[in-house]
Amino acid sequence: MLQLVIATALVAMALLNLGGSTSGAASGNSSHALHGTNYFGDGIEDPQYVAGDGTNLWIANSNPHTVTELSESAGAVEAITPLPSSSGNPNGIAVDDEHVWVASFYGGVLTELSRATGAVLSVIPIPGAQCPCNEPFPLAAIADDGTDVWITELHPPYTGTLVEVNASTGAVVMSETFGSSGVPFQPMAVDSDGTHVWVATRTGVDEFSAATGALVQNIPGPSGDLQGASGITADRTDVWVTTANSVVELSESTGSFIRSINTPTLVGAGSGVSSDGTHLWAVIPGGVVEIDDATGTVVQILSGTKYGIDQANGVVSNGVNVWVMDDAPGSFTELTAATGQLRHPVSAAFDLPNPMAIAGGGAHLWVLGSDRAPSAGSLTELSSTTGQQTRFLGGRGHPLGWPYQLIDDGPDVWVLVLLAKSPAIIEFSTTTGARIREIAVAGDAGQRPEFTLSKGRLWVLASPFTSLTEYSAVTGRFLGSIPDAKIGLPNGISAITASAGSVIATSPNRLAVMSGTNGRLIHLHSRLPNCPVLTCVIELVASASSAWAWIDEPSGISLREYSLATGAALRTLTEQSTGLGYLGSIFGSDGALWVIGRIGDSGFNQGWVLEKRSFASGSLQHTFTGERFGLQGPGYAAVLGSQVWVPNAAGNSVTEFQQPG
Repeated sequence: MLQLVIATALVAMALLNLGGSTSGAASGNSSHALHGTNYFGDGIEDPQYVAGDGTNLWIANSNPHTVTELSESAGAVEAITPLPSSSGNPNGIAVDDEHVWVASFYGGVLTELSRATGAVLSVIPIPGAQCPCNEPFPLAAIADDGTDVWITELHPPYTGTLVEVNASTGAVVMSETFGSSGVPFQPMAVDSDGTHVWVATRTGVDEFSAATGALVQNIPGPSGDLQGASGITADRTDVWVTTANSVVELSESTGSFIRSINTPTLVGAGSGVSSDGTHLWAVIPGGVVEIDDATGTVVQILSGTKYGIDQANGVVSNGVNVWVMDDAPGSFTELTAATGQLRHPVSAAFDLPNPMAIAGGGAHLWVLGSDRAPSAGSLTELSSTTGQQTRFLGGRGHPLGWPYQLIDDGPDVWVLVLLAKSPAIIEFSTTTGARIREIAVAGDAGQRPEFTLSKGRLWVLASPFTSLTEYSAVTGRFLGSIPDAKIGLPNGISAITASAGSVIATSPNRLAVMSGTNGRLIHLHSRLPNCPVLTCVIELVASASSAWAWIDEPSGISLREYSLATGAALRTLTEQSTGLGYLGSIFGSDGALWVIGRIGDSGFNQGWVLEKRSFASGSLQHTFTGERFGLQGPGYAAVLGSQVWVPNAAGNSVTEFQQPG
């Protein structure tokens, strides 16, 4: 059995969620994302804007640079499309009959997607002012009336730009900047009905002609009712505008003021208000408020943990259902428009937070994550057939500690964690999901612990790394401790793994092969590189005849294969020879060596690749790129037959894809 050791750097990044968010699965038939309750951990992370076409919802995820497509009827994720790295952070989205349009922070571009396939069709540069760093200012809002796409750009402190793009050709029809110190134009949101273009600004509402792009009128509202306007939507009869503390209703035909409706303090956002023609939904802190379109009365306020809403930042309604985006947990809550009742009750358990490792076999997959807190790991069970989350075995009220490592041996799944700053191994039944036992491990939290499983024995390496401790995998009973000197590694032990009934351990300049039954030394080799520190061998995976070591030396990171029979160095793979600017981790499965890394230094969210190599020769067999498969901070994967499952720590998601051939 090929085994792995979790790298310190990757674990730290996963636990702390460095690099922000993400997503996971790419669009198309070659892969799909997992389906989670209320879409948590399902490719929706840092959601900013949402648009609907009556069949599907389209969500712009800011930090992961992705667009998630959801079925309105089933609530299932249809596709997740990674945007080109040049697009910047998605900051606005609109849909027409054929296209999905995405405007981006600091990208200065409009990305055109196919509504039918989700494929990226084009990236259109948007003219606009330049900031001191020579990047366009954020695109404030976007609207699509079926003929044109309207985009506003905010240029503090006084000006803003209105851009018109032909939806059929993608050509920029108009780009005009308005505003001055005396009459500022600060666009915050935009909507269009094909005749009028309505722009909410910080000082009121401006109406433009959709035919000519000319300014028709400025509507300040009586007594400054429209001061601080931030969200806007038109429903063919009325124009609804959100401000700091009210919702203002205007006539769509004339722009005349109808009424101002006092509400709880509103959060202004481009998608913070939605009308289905009967009811208006507007974002408030921690929830949404429903307003009757005809009377202007507040019908109900939905907020708090009951609805899974913490920091609502967007809402959309189709008259039957209401969907609320929440930037805090990165979730998407679905409510019934008529009653406000949750369609999918918020679960206190099922999700995929910061997944870092997957193990599994047969019908089960086990995903180890950090549950968004350094001391609260999570373990989620998935179906390897459907990808559906089937059980939750730890975290969210079921303390799992600080997670490190995961092993599935068939009847049981074993998780190595820190509990109260001491290492422990928790055993779960793969059949019932029951928590069988908790094994306290000798050692402390000084350094990253690790363990391996061989011949019914659990072998644990914990700080200080001067011995291996042995436990029965049947009873959990402590069986003994083997000092490093007895193993032949007098300078401490840096990494362990198991294969073909043997336990393999490394230390500076040495590799030991031991019996997996009793720990007796079989071979001791002294041909490894003389690493200056104990942790120079970060990870180790082995087959029956050889082991690959992930080595961090002063000269750089490399992968080296050693013969378990002779200790001879068989071959070396460097960052240069793999074509990677950064090597992240390694694992082995079914005669293959899997290498995770990045192309160049493009940041934690981008540039990731997964290489499949021959374990016997190290030769490259296939490269899976992040652009296609949505890899963002990928962790240790599971390979089941022809399917590969990859956890994305930066995207709170898991990607499944099929191996070529």
